[in-house]
Parts: sequence; C-alpha cells; structure tokens
Amino acid sequence: DATTAKAVAELGRSIERQFDAPQDIEWALADGKLYLLQARPITALPQRPEIKIPDKGFWEKDTSHFPSPVTPLGASTYFPASEDGYAVMCQEWGIPAERMEQRPIGYEAYSHMVPLGGKEGPAPPSWIIFLVSRLMPALRQRRRIAKEAMRSRLPERLIESWYQEWRAQFRQEAKNLNGVNLAELDDRAVIEHFDMTIDFLRRGLNTHNRLIIPYVLAIHELAEVCKELLGYDTAKAISLVSGLSETSSEPARRLTELAATVKKDPAAQEIIADAGPDIILRLRQAAPDSARAFETYLDEYGHRAINYDPGSATLAENPQLLARLLRDRIVHSSLASYDPVQTQKQAVENARSAVSYRSKEERERFERALAAAERAYPLREDEVFYTENVPNALLHYAALEIGRRLAARGLLRQAEDAVYLEDTELRAALRTGEGDFASLVSRRKAERAWVAAHPG
Repeated sequence: DATTAKAVAELGRSIERQFDAPQDIEWALADGKLYLLQARPITALPQRPEIKIPDKGFWEKDTSHFPSPVTPLGASTYFPASEDGYAVMCQEWGIPAERMEQRPIGYEAYSHMVPLGGKEGPAPPSWIIFLVSRLMPALRQRRRIAKEAMRSRLPERLIESWYQEWRAQFRQEAKNLNGVNLAELDDRAVIEHFDMTIDFLRRGLNTHNRLIIPYVLAIHELAEVCKELLGYDTAKAISLVSGLSETSSEPARRLTELAATVKKDPAAQEIIADAGPDIILRLRQAAPDSARAFETYLDEYGHRAINYDPGSATLAENPQLLARLLRDRIVHSSLASYDPVQTQKQAVENARSAVSYRSKEERERFERALAAAERAYPLREDEVFYTENVPNALLHYAALEIGRRLAARGLLRQAEDAVYLEDTELRAALRTGEGDFASLVSRRKAERAWVAAHPG
C-alpha cells in the first residue's frame, strides 16, 4: 500500500544518506513494523529494464506473495514449481482451469489463470457458462471430479495425510538436506544438491496446493455456521480457532523466553540494543549464556525464508532482525502476558454458551463445524513452513554455495550475487567457469533497483 511504499522509500533514502551512496536494501514487515534486513551498495545506478508485456490474457500483479521485486533465482525456481502445484490442484479438485501461470514482468510477479482448453477470451454470460459446464466434455469431467472429491471426503483425507504422513516426511527430508556440509562437496555434487532442493520445493508446492481447499472449506463452513447461528462476523468466527497453530505459537513463546533471558543480562541487553552484523560474535565474548540461547533460537527457527522468494535471505542470515524482535519484546513486555491458547479457549466457551439456546441439531452442526476447523486451521501455517519456507531456505543456501565458488573464481563479485542469476545460469557458470556473469548481475541489480523505486 501507499503507506508501506513511502516508509520503504524513506528507509532507503536514510540508508543512502548514512553510507553516502545508493543502496540495495532488503526489508520485511512484522506486526506492522518495517525492518531493514540488509543493505548493499548498488554498483550501478538504477536503470529501467526492458519490460515485455504478455500479448494474451489478463495478468494480475501478485503483491500478496511478492511485495518486492522478485529475484531471477526466485522467478526461475519458485514460479515453475508454483505453476506445477496449481495444475495439480485444478486437476484433483475439478477446478475448471488448467493452471495458474506466474511470470516476472519487469522483476515484478504477475499471475494469470489459464482456462480449461487454453483458449483466451472475454468471460461469456453466466447462462452460457451454465450450459457449457453441462455440455462440454472437459467441463463435465471436472464437475464429476469435484463431486467425487466431496463424496469421498477428500478434504478430510488430505488433512489427515498431512498430519499422519506427509509432515514427518517433509520434516525429515529438510533435516537431511540441511545437514549436508556443502563446502565438502565437489562441483558436480553441489549442482546435484541444488537440483534436489529445487525438486523439494516443487513437491512442497504440490502438497501445499493440494491442501489449500481443505483448509478453505473448513474455515468457510465455520464462518457460515457462526454467522447464521451466532451473528458472528468472519474475524470473530476465526477467533474460535486462532492460537491453535503450534508452528506460530511455539516460536513466539520461545522468543518471549529468549527476551526474558536477555533482559536478565545487562551486557546482552546492551548488545541487542545496538545490534550490527557482528552481534553473535559480540554476544559470545560478553554474554556467553545469552549467546547460546540466541544461536539456539536461530538454529531452531531461523532456517526459513522470510518471504516466498528463494533469493531472499533467511532469518538465520539476519541476526540483526532477531535482535530487533527481541528489543520490541523487551520494551513491550506486556505482550508476553497475552496467551493466544487461553484466548481461543475463552472464545469457544463464549460461543458454546451462546449456541446452547439453539436446537440440538443446530448445536451439533456448530460442533461439527468447529471440530473440522480446529483440525484444519493449524494446518495452514504448519504446512507452509515445511512445504515453502524451509524448502526456499534450503534452495537459497545451495545457491549461495554455488555463489561462493563463482566468487572465488572471479565470476561473481560476492556469493550473495548468486540470487541475481537464474538456476540454469548458475549451473552453467559452475560447470564451464566461463561467462561475464559479474556484468550481468550488475545490470540486473540496477534494473531491480529501478523497479523497486518505480513499482507498478
């Protein structure tokens, strides 16, 4: 939105004034606050990229997933995996579309729904859609698939598959991939590992897209039942299940514990208040107990991408961001007293009290909707962590290892420049050791900086 854009622009200007040179900044929003993740000098002034507009179809800018210009690494790896996942979802659920295409247009993410059959055109009147959906063989087949999905209780089966099988599999594979010592691999093995992380992300997005509809159906049903029986709006209905996700509540609880540890340690608190890139080293020297707690938190919760672009740094690579979160938690210590689980339990108790005056059938309907939503709600954050956040981070680490080798051979200026190359370019550079990739990266940095300054 305009407020965020202005805040980011002012942040960029302030960093530029501090270093007396144009800066390429990476930022994040957390709880409505803007945080600087890192800043690097722009080796070339922003320059307008060549922007190729697709000649067919309606393309919509995806600012919800990609508020910042997407990196070439992200566009070349995440987008194809996402498209594959959407195609799986459309087929499995009988959605009358082939897939959702994603494409970087001037480094910004755009999406486009490909209709069944692939033919583009203006939307026909509703009565024609009604007739075609019953006469066109492909659409009739999709209708049958959708009906069978609901008849066979596919939503419930997929949710249970996640909890009983897939979650453990993704967790173990992530642990295995993250446990590889990339520095010990030869070039061929590094490329193989890089490809494994891309495939891990592809399978993750396939699973993620399969689980979208079960989540939406359960939450929608709860919202409708609460609106009809209790007069609740959507936000109040969701309060009946908010706080059930261990994936979000556990890191928050541990952050509160870490803040309490730091608050008892004056030396650590002073370092946290003035955090820089050397924060971990300074903590180790002056406050070893707090340093161990700080590093443990980063190791357990930091190996995840902070957005959907594999080209973006992880929390583990940005200890300054964790320091800022700790400062906020220490300053606003009253937040630590907020118990989302207890708040959720109280909301359910209030709803049950209100619905107790309804008929037996209505009370049972409410309990069914609540039980389904309680099972589905934690799924969203849980599966996104293991199917997107972690795979993106592992892909990022693999790309950085390739970047380190290319920088050592003079093909890149620094390892972090690897995210400005596409996956095919990274493989080619490491295999051949040839190409003016440093100049290519400089141009792309300049173009991406221009897009960041001229969104839209």
